[in-house]
Amino acid sequence: MCKKMPVIIDCDPGHDDVGAIMMAIASGKFDIRGITCVPGNGLLDYLPDNMLKVFDRLGVTDIPVLRGIAKPFRGPCRPAVSVHGRTGLDGPVFRPTQKAPLDENVCDFIYRTACSCDAPMTLIALGPLTNVAAALLAHPDLKHKLARIALMGGSAASGNVDPASEFNFWHDPDAAHIVFQAGVPILMCGLDVTWKAVLTLEEVEQLRALGTTGGTLMAEMFDYYKMYRTSEGLGTVLPHDSVPVAWLIDPTIVKTRPYFVEIDVFGQRTRGCSVTHVTGPGSDRQACPPNTDVAYDCDRRRFVQLVFSAARYFA
Repeated sequence: MCKKMPVIIDCDPGHDDVGAIMMAIASGKFDIRGITCVPGNGLLDYLPDNMLKVFDRLGVTDIPVLRGIAKPFRGPCRPAVSVHGRTGLDGPVFRPTQKAPLDENVCDFIYRTACSCDAPMTLIALGPLTNVAAALLAHPDLKHKLARIALMGGSAASGNVDPASEFNFWHDPDAAHIVFQAGVPILMCGLDVTWKAVLTLEEVEQLRALGTTGGTLMAEMFDYYKMYRTSEGLGTVLPHDSVPVAWLIDPTIVKTRPYFVEIDVFGQRTRGCSVTHVTGPGSDRQACPPNTDVAYDCDRRRFVQLVFSAARYFA
């Protein structure tokens, strides 16, 4: 039997984060050492509680949840309230939880956990990269303990906050810059691929019809999430954060190309833009060797199968 991949999932537990974590657990591929929370979809005050309530509902008892860093490197938090609601996970109704987050500094937890793994650990980063960057700064040798950082963020083409920038990188561009300069192998699942990994509204109803705890929770989450999409005239929902998890489960589901990616930190109109050097062989490519595997396409049918497998797993 193959050993499970040791991972920490760093996220801002909103609707798509929860779906990604369900997919990770259901796959049986990962040794999930912890969930670390970062502000993004909501303010940090809500997010650990969101995750603990989800785990209560799903019957997950063996994965610690930690509170991360409360704000970006510079500037205030700007949560995605218009998409995810006040708490970051509006829509589903949860019972109050009696559990509390693990009381440990998030940077120390990430480092201690990476050091304790028998094999290099993978960081799955589904929100702004504040915690990941802070851990890399606090513990410079952390990068040698990591196999990769598989993240949802960025775009080689266009953004969703403004024409140039995707939300996670826009929320903390300094953190994204630090991570991409750290020398850790990166898989970037940005909008180029996540906009193709859609669920139709019919598929949301099929999730509900499963009658499982997992299917019902997914449908409830997507019911809220789809209000934002349908208000824009779009008949699909986007479980963005599940894409890097799907790639780690089965790399053949997602197509990637190696590029050099850098983050615009100060641009007035391009804050957080993931500048992706897509030029062919030449002086630019020689000066900027690839530092990132950039996902650009996916097998939607097989991706959706993984979503449904996760929904069935939580009976």
